[in-house]
Formats: sequence, structure tokens, C-alpha cells
Amino acid sequence: MACLGLAGAILSLALTAPALAHEAHEGGRSPSRASWSSQPLLQSAGRPGERGAQAFRVAGMSDAELRVFAPESPGQSVLADKQGDGWQVAALAGSQGGYHWLLAERSESGKVLRAATIWSFPGKGSSPQGLLQTPLAGLDLRPLRVPEKGAFRENSSWSFRVTWNGLPLPGRDVFLETENGSRQRFVSGSDGVVKVLFPADYPADAIDPALGAVRTRKAYLLSVAHETEGMQHLSTFSQFYSPALLRERSLVWGAVFAGVGMLLAAPLIRRREKKHA
Repeated sequence: MACLGLAGAILSLALTAPALAHEAHEGGRSPSRASWSSQPLLQSAGRPGERGAQAFRVAGMSDAELRVFAPESPGQSVLADKQGDGWQVAALAGSQGGYHWLLAERSESGKVLRAATIWSFPGKGSSPQGLLQTPLAGLDLRPLRVPEKGAFRENSSWSFRVTWNGLPLPGRDVFLETENGSRQRFVSGSDGVVKVLFPADYPADAIDPALGAVRTRKAYLLSVAHETEGMQHLSTFSQFYSPALLRERSLVWGAVFAGVGMLLAAPLIRRREKKHA
């Protein structure tokens, strides 16, 4: 048994060593990362605060700056103030709320890392299409549109565009990772667009019976890399996706049929009990 325990410890060390090496950073620093992805990941943290202000954290990237873009001025950004290990972000001054584009970025020797997300703050806001159609200089990855209500869903297809200095970047591998454990690869077309089909990877017991499929959500991350003039560029986009609504309906009808079946079976069970009495 002792030998088995030692072997298990050695195997565990061998499996975790690559991940630790990946996290190694200049000066011996190791930025924290998401448990399900080693890529830079920008996500909300906790519940919204006053006036809809939301905390954000970035994993897999240390000492990053966060820029916020409002829908009314998609080409201009405001640098968010760092608070501890993250940022507290609200709708920008002069904005009526709605979707804002958030971009965490860090440049180091020979490498540029970016992690982006889109977030809707309370208020009417302008249409997010201006944000989505205004790529930034450098390597940019963003959806062509976002759900008007709710979230991205299983079995639904959504288009994303990869650009380099505002121009389409074709033939580029775009990788999808989900918090539920799926891993897929897609390739951008001649227009830089990649169509991503979200996998049906929610376990049946992952749908919160209290919240339902509408409010059950897990994170996903898309990543793309590009190298030019001796510089490596990596950009990611993260958001949440939910179970397909049909999954919830199937569960409901399954529960209904199960209940009806129990009601119909009750008289038969009573008869059997009387015979054996």
C-alpha cells in the first residue's frame, strides 16, 4: 500500500508539473489561473454592487491593465482603477448603461496578452453593435452579435471574428474551452469569421432545479494566437453559456410522466398488498 501511495504521489507531481511551468512568470511570479483553463481569462466576480457596479478578475495574467469601452464611444476607452487583485467597474460616465466591452491587457518581452469580455450594466444603453463592429489594433477576437436576452446556449451557433489591426485574419485556429470540460477547435474563414457551435455538455444534474436552465450558467473561453515580427500575440474572449431550454422542458415533462406513472401504479400496488395480506 505504501508503494502504491508513493507511485500515486509521483504521478500527481508529474501531471501538475507542466501546469506549474506554464504559470511561471518573470521574476518568479506565478499568476493565478482558472482551474479549467490555462489561458488568460477575464470574468465577473461576485454579485453586482451599488448602481450595478461589478467586480472583475483576470486569471492567467498578472499586472494587467483593464480598459473599458462604452457603446456610445466604441473607439475610446477609460482605464479602470485597480482595487486589490481586480477592478470594480460600472457604466462609464455619460453612458446610459447597456453592454460595455472590457479588455485586460499586458505586454512583456516578445509577447502581448489580451483577455476580453462583454458586460451589460443596468440602463437602456445603446445597441452593442457599434462595440462589436469596432475592432482594436492588434489581435482582436469578438462576437458579431450577442444574445438580446439571456445567454449563449448549448447547441446554438454563434459567429466570432478574428482581426489583425482591424483586417480579417483568415485560416486561424480558434480554440473553445468550457467550464464543463469540452475542448474544440474551429478555423476562421476568408472573412476572419469563425462559427462556433456550443457543445451540449451540461450534465443533467448541473441544471439548478431552483434557477432552471435560464439562470444556470457556466463559463466558456475562446482563444486565438498570432505571431508576427518576432512578437507573439494571444487574445481570448470569455462569457457564459446556459443549458438548452429543451433540456429543461425535457426534465419537466420527465418529472410529469414519472408522477403520472406513480399515480397510475398506486392502485395496482394496493391490490398486490391486499393479496399478500
